[in-house]
Amino acid sequence: MRDFRQEALRFARDPSVPATSNPAERVLRLYKIRQKISGCCRSVAGAVARANLRTMPETARMQGWNVLETREAGPAAASTKLKTP
Repeated sequence: MRDFRQEALRFARDPSVPATSNPAERVLRLYKIRQKISGCCRSVAGAVARANLRTMPETARMQGWNVLETREAGPAAASTKLKTP
């Protein structure tokens, strides 16, 4: 905490930064529940594909991007234009 004090308290100075990580956790909640019910994904490739399909639209909305364009471009292209505080 000492090393990342500025980042940890950024929400107090910048109103656009949420105080909690709830939006990020909410995106993954449905996926995690499904994983707990079924036990696991059948393959690593399937798990990656499902994670991308589930999280990319939410990331696009949160970043203010066009959801369809983001999905077409793919995860590698989307990760290069992420807005970070």
